[in-house]
Amino acid sequence: MRSRRPELSRRTVLGLAAGALVSGCLPGKRRADPPAAPDPDVGLAASIRADELGLIATYDAAIRSFPALAPTLAPVREQHRQHLAALAPPAAPAAPDQRSSAPLALPPATTPDPAAALRSLVAAERAAAAARVADCLAASPRLAPLLASIGASEAAHASALAGSAVPR
Repeated sequence: MRSRRPELSRRTVLGLAAGALVSGCLPGKRRADPPAAPDPDVGLAASIRADELGLIATYDAAIRSFPALAPTLAPVREQHRQHLAALAPPAAPAAPDQRSSAPLALPPATTPDPAAALRSLVAAERAAAAARVADCLAASPRLAPLLASIGASEAAHASALAGSAVPR
């Protein structure tokens, strides 16, 4: 003999499905999604943007103090503006990463002559390039290549400025 399985009617199945659907929509104790972990690249990029803004301000000060250096310094300053654009902030502004680094340079306006201003800029570029190496180690694989490129550019700036002749 065959054992008889209980059969569910179509109405019963539809009723159970409707009940399950409605119970999922009713207010009550629902498990909240865990908060998303903050993206560490956001704070790091904000700190690097601050560094780039500092370098741009340093170049602006040098050009104001020593206009004869403008043909040499203006293209480098423009490259720093491009770095800043590449590090464009996300939709919401982020607080800078709290790195314990000293300012990258003293403003060249405090230097007595154009040669001292160039030396100050070379030191600032070298410090920035070294900081980008450390930043690459802290960055995600998504951000690290951009930081490496910026660091290479800053190292090239230091080399180019170190070899620049001071206009008289």
